[in-house]
Amino acid sequence: MSHAIETRVTRLLGIRYPIVQGGLARVAFADLAAAVSNAGGLGQISTAGLPGGLDGPEALRAEIRRCRMLTDKPFAVNFPIGRQDIWPGLEATLEEGVRVIALTAGNPAPYIRRCQEVGAKTLVLTAGPELARKAEAAGADMVATVGYEGGGHIGRSDETTMVMVPRTVAAVKIPVLASGGIATGAGLLAALALGAEGVEMGTRFVASEEAVAHARYKQALVGAVPTDTMLIKRTLGMPGRVLHSAYAERIVAAEAAGAPKEEIVALIAGRANARGTDDGDLEDSYVWAGQSVGLIDGIEPARAIIARMAAEATEGLARMRGCSHERPLPAAGHHPGRALRPQGPVPGRGAGGGAGPDRAAQPGAERHRHPGCGRGRRRGPGQRSRWRAGVPLSPLDGVPFHVKDNIAVAGLPCVWGSPLFRDFVPERDELPVARLRAAGLVLLGKTNVPEFTLQGYTDNSVFGVTRNPWDPRLTPGGSSGGAVAALAAGLGPLALGTDGGGSIRRPASHAGVVGLKPSPGRVPRCDGLPAILLDLEQIGPLARTTGDLIALLSLLVAPDARDPSCRAMPPFLVPDALPRQRILYVPRFGAAPVNPEITASIAAVAVRLEGLGHAVEEGEPPFTVEELAAIFGPVGQAGLAWLLAEKGGEPTAPGLREMAAAGRGLSAAALFGAIDGIAAFRRRMAGFFGAWDLILTPAAAALPWPAKAVAPVTIARQAVGPRGHAVFTNFANIGGLPGIALPAAPAANGLPIGFQLVGASGADGLLCAMAREWEAAEPWAGRWPA
Repeated sequence: MSHAIETRVTRLLGIRYPIVQGGLARVAFADLAAAVSNAGGLGQISTAGLPGGLDGPEALRAEIRRCRMLTDKPFAVNFPIGRQDIWPGLEATLEEGVRVIALTAGNPAPYIRRCQEVGAKTLVLTAGPELARKAEAAGADMVATVGYEGGGHIGRSDETTMVMVPRTVAAVKIPVLASGGIATGAGLLAALALGAEGVEMGTRFVASEEAVAHARYKQALVGAVPTDTMLIKRTLGMPGRVLHSAYAERIVAAEAAGAPKEEIVALIAGRANARGTDDGDLEDSYVWAGQSVGLIDGIEPARAIIARMAAEATEGLARMRGCSHERPLPAAGHHPGRALRPQGPVPGRGAGGGAGPDRAAQPGAERHRHPGCGRGRRRGPGQRSRWRAGVPLSPLDGVPFHVKDNIAVAGLPCVWGSPLFRDFVPERDELPVARLRAAGLVLLGKTNVPEFTLQGYTDNSVFGVTRNPWDPRLTPGGSSGGAVAALAAGLGPLALGTDGGGSIRRPASHAGVVGLKPSPGRVPRCDGLPAILLDLEQIGPLARTTGDLIALLSLLVAPDARDPSCRAMPPFLVPDALPRQRILYVPRFGAAPVNPEITASIAAVAVRLEGLGHAVEEGEPPFTVEELAAIFGPVGQAGLAWLLAEKGGEPTAPGLREMAAAGRGLSAAALFGAIDGIAAFRRRMAGFFGAWDLILTPAAAALPWPAKAVAPVTIARQAVGPRGHAVFTNFANIGGLPGIALPAAPAANGLPIGFQLVGASGADGLLCAMAREWEAAEPWAGRWPA
């Protein structure tokens, strides 16, 4: 994907770029270390500030194991020698299999010898050639040398990085990393030019999204200039650079007045640093910061920081060589988004693409524009420059996407289809949105939903009705109706939706696109709206093609400690070859009616799957519609009632007042009974999937109905209730199962029809592989609304 920058450091550590994150006491734990390592650098877990400290190695073990959940790349553990006895923590780290150890301050020799016994590499932080020679003599594999500009503890001399690095390189034979004043690709390139074989950065990574530092601390770094830093602890023989503050001035004044060592130590010890780092009190504390604050102009994901640095260094090297660097972008077969664009003219659109027919975008497809729309990353070279440099942030860097309006996007209204949330503007992206932005995707806007996303059509009193591009008189379904309408109309190639009872799969079937409801925990969530459907609702991808859906999902699945449900998830893998699958084909649930054209279309799917080599057998589901309703109903009712009690006010959508009233009338015993029913149902379905691999059903029981109607009143000439059209989908939500909706043969009038495959918990990759196989056999990408 991107061109590595290879040095002895990258070869020793097994990393892509010679960028090492500093130890960062109280700041650098599993989230940051894993993010840096995943981006191609080397992350470090700090042992300073962990729960239990160095005398409690179990806390360190837990952090190492958490990091392993977040990355399969190498990472280091950083030990400050002399603060406490590091032997218990070091032994625990080596027992956990960590094979890169960073040592700072004090005599590293005994610890290096222990690391050598188990084959672990050692990085020793030094300040100048004399200490670097001692570390080399002790057996260190590499050294980092920190100059006067650095943040935190620096050397006793006032030697700058520009001078110290070449002197250190000349003094030792082992690789040298430059540290101090480096925060950009130009700094990396300068370090390499000075003879270093990589860089270690601290301050820049404090101002990252993953760093465990108070927001005020991070923001202070963004707004600072180099002269906003100062040195403390000179009289203790261990100078350190901090942000200017009243408390830091107090320390310096005590030193200048010749205060006893004990008095100065007392000022520095205790929670003096934690008050700023953890609590955000930047005046009554000191916080570490290097002069590189003058190069920081945003708080970004670690992945974006490293990708931009690599791009800047590559482009800078090309300029130094006198090269125009105008080499072509990756070939069409490898360029992001190739499958995201129609190949040739599309009905209703010119050969050059565009937004499709005007009527497809009638109210609610892309529901609004906002100053924050159209942005992906906050800064840095554009996508074209990154692709030219060979360092895109991801395979989808530069590809547009849109977000359902019950998913938080920082700085954009999150109305949730309700006047009660009309003025709600989240301060943070929900985790999946943050991940896509960090991967370089460009946000187009937000898509319409029914009020509180609790109904199967898409209309609300704030933005109005969303219509189906295949026939604007009809609904695209719901609650992800705006998302699928935008995809079907060509307003964007990728979308994020949510599915709490079929809200991705049914709309996908009504619009002729592909949509996945993941297993709970497959796509970790945090910083979102209240979970009024518990874990029955999941965020999932929607796309026009399977390949695009897989590419989008791959950016969302990394575990995150803030969502405990992801701990039970196996790795997301899409097998290249599919063995024969045992598929239970269920054309209807009990006596619930199904549109005959849907029945015929899905029966043809069953035959075709059998022709592809799978074992397909028609049968009954291992549950009844009535038992599902008894579980599903109370969850939504209680969730809505609780939300309205917290928020105040009443819903405006038809039927929701009655739903809220039913929730208020529920007893705690009834809700507990529903929750217990969910657990029992999941156990039953786990046993079911011992005999079967997949369940095949229609995605919806009805074709699209008039756009402003909540639901069809009849299906196949039989009267049905509000969820008669939705009968096939909520068992996957209750069962904690992944489900995918795929296009089947359309109805006689051209309206899309979709089918659903549901697998065992964690089988998301299998469903994607089945979808890829189905699309290869029965392609649909060329189908567009007339």
